[in-house]
Amino acid sequence: MHELFAGTADCYRRFRPPYPVEAFDWIIAQHGLNGTGRLLDCGCGAGGVFLGLARWFSHTIAIDPDDAMLAAARLTAMENRIEAITFLHSRVEDVPDSTAPLRMATFGASFHWTDRIMVAQRLDKLIETNGAIVILSPSSLWTGRARDWKEVVIDTIKCWLGEERRAGSGTYRARPQHQECLIETPFCALTEIAARLDHGRHHRLSVLDIVRFEGCSRRQGRGIRTRPPCPAVAPLAGGAFRGRDRALGHFSEAPMNSTLPPETELQVLAGSRWLGRRSGQPSSHGLNL
Repeated sequence: MHELFAGTADCYRRFRPPYPVEAFDWIIAQHGLNGTGRLLDCGCGAGGVFLGLARWFSHTIAIDPDDAMLAAARLTAMENRIEAITFLHSRVEDVPDSTAPLRMATFGASFHWTDRIMVAQRLDKLIETNGAIVILSPSSLWTGRARDWKEVVIDTIKCWLGEERRAGSGTYRARPQHQECLIETPFCALTEIAARLDHGRHHRLSVLDIVRFEGCSRRQGRGIRTRPPCPAVAPLAGGAFRGRDRALGHFSEAPMNSTLPPETELQVLAGSRWLGRRSGQPSSHGLNL
C-alpha cells in the first residue's frame, strides 16, 4: 500500500493544508492531555498531526511505511524543535510491542488505508486503559461542501482518467465508515466532532455538531447518540463528555450508521474503551527512548 505514495512526500509537505489548532485544542481538552504518556502517530506522513500534539506528551513515536514520508516528518520535527520523538519505518499493522504503553494513537487521514478492525484490536494491547484512538479526517475533492473549483478539478480528472473514481492503480470502492469499524472493537465509545474551517483574515474552526455513540457492537444492541444543546461551546466543557457523564446531553436512539452533515470540512473521531473493557494489557517494557 505504501507504494501508492511513492514520490509524493515533498508535495504532502509543501501543499497539504495543516490541521487547525482548534481541532487539537478539542483533542487536548477531551482527553485531558498534560504532557505525559506516549503518542503513536500512525501513518504520520509529513508530520501534520504530531506537529500539533507532540508537546502534550512526554514522547512521540511516528511511524510510516514510506521512507520519504519519514524523512519529511523528521524535517518537520527538526524545524519545529520537537526532540522527544522516535521514527519507525513500519505499517501500523506491524507496530512492535515495545511501543507500549501508549496514551493515544492518532491517524491523520490514514486510518482508511489500514485493516481498521484488526489495527484497533492490535492497539488494544498497546494503549493504556484510559487511552484512545483519534482519527482526523479532512474533506477531499470528493467530500465536503460543493465548490465550483472542485467541480472543475473533478471534471478534469474524469476527462483524463475516466468516469470511475481512481484510487492508486485501481478504482475507488465504498467501504464501511470508521464508526462502523470501531464499534466492533474495544474502542467503541465514540465521540465525534464535525467542524468547518472558515477562511478569512483568521482561520477559524466552527464546531457544527458533536455526536457521542456508546455501544460495543450491533450484536450488543444499538448505541446512544448524544447531542449537547450548544455544540459551538461544548468543547470548552473539557471533560463533560468524558466517561459516562451525560449531564449536558439530549439522548435519542440512533442507528450506528448515522452520519454527520455532508458539508463537513473536518471530522475528528475519538474512540475510547467501553467501561474500560479490554482484551489485553499494554506491555510493561518499551522502546529504549
